[in-house]
Amino acid sequence: MQTVNIKNGVNIHFIEGERFKTSLLTFNFSRPLQNPEASYNALIPAVLRRGCNRYPKSSYLNTYLDDLYGASASYAVKKKGANQVVSMRFSTICDSMAPDLKPFSKLCALAKQMIFNPYLPNDEFFDTDYVEREKINLIQFIESVINDKKEYAKKRLIEEMYKDETFGIFEFGSIDDIKKITAKELYEYYKKLLSSSTVDIFVSGKCDKEYITDVIKEAFEEIEVSSSGYTNKPFGKYNEDVKYISETSDITQGKLSIGFKTEVTANHNLYFAMAVFNNLFGGSPHSKLFLNVREKLSLAYYANSGYDGHRGLVIVNCGIEFDKYEITLKEVLKQLDDIKSGSFTDEEISASILAITGSHNAAKDSMSVMEEFCFGGIVSGLNMSLEDSVKKINAVTRQDIIDAAKTVVLDTVFFLKGDE
Repeated sequence: MQTVNIKNGVNIHFIEGERFKTSLLTFNFSRPLQNPEASYNALIPAVLRRGCNRYPKSSYLNTYLDDLYGASASYAVKKKGANQVVSMRFSTICDSMAPDLKPFSKLCALAKQMIFNPYLPNDEFFDTDYVEREKINLIQFIESVINDKKEYAKKRLIEEMYKDETFGIFEFGSIDDIKKITAKELYEYYKKLLSSSTVDIFVSGKCDKEYITDVIKEAFEEIEVSSSGYTNKPFGKYNEDVKYISETSDITQGKLSIGFKTEVTANHNLYFAMAVFNNLFGGSPHSKLFLNVREKLSLAYYANSGYDGHRGLVIVNCGIEFDKYEITLKEVLKQLDDIKSGSFTDEEISASILAITGSHNAAKDSMSVMEEFCFGGIVSGLNMSLEDSVKKINAVTRQDIIDAAKTVVLDTVFFLKGDE
């Protein structure tokens, strides 16, 4: 990966991809996660996608994208540690596939228009109709998360675990905050987003690096960027008492979300061991949770775990019968204790390492996955190539896994059950 610094807080990262027939451009605007900014950040990319000054309507914009060999323009809102990331992504075939049209170069110019020259019907703020429509869409999306009880349980678990920290904020904001946003307020905040975010721009695949660099430099030319960098809060402390929380809902299957804290984050010497631990614990079909909690004991319809290395968080999710709550929780903790005591085989270690290294190697076949890997390293400060990461994973020992597991401490249990 080659990095070009445009100005303080703004970098372009070029990822080579000679064998790909498409090229990808991604703008990542990162800010400290906080309310009510989270709602503004979640709304802005949707409004920008509606149209720009040159193509003020979605129909005009989509026609132009179709003419660029079916180019795409999409957006995403993500949470990485204590950072909220607003992403705008553009993709089409590389210029060498259509040298007369130069579709990717034209798409980059369009990206500049969409992000930096939005449609302003009165030259003062966003189109009111666009903003109101996207507010409705965003609210409906948040409501869909609430209606997806598995996702809702996970969301509530994180909120309870980090009630006094910004990490507990939902990356798509809140319905109440979204309802209050006006077109003028959103535009004023949009200018703040451009001028005070940390910006990482990824360009993947074959491209004219000099041209793209000039386009992006020109886009930021009149913007005074004041970036504070990424927010990477160190692990605080373990809570003295475990929190047990339950809610009722009109459901037929209970949703059990179990949150564990660990001091092992991306720059910890046990980070790669923690990745192997998670795969062994509940991150794969050969994991302890899948084989025992789900298959052997039939306690759960699904049982898996995930590890967030940005914050030092392990979450177990299970779908269970309401009356299986206590026995399932007990069995999950038993499987964790078994790993802490070293009760796992060399074959299980090899299977976990193979699964992780296999996914790392497969990442080379996807430009978007490569971008996410590189971006995650930038945010966490762990700038490492895929090849070096694979070497670190392969070097993980049995004792490393045990040492990592011993840092995993139960923090909060959230159980969503049916109405009594």
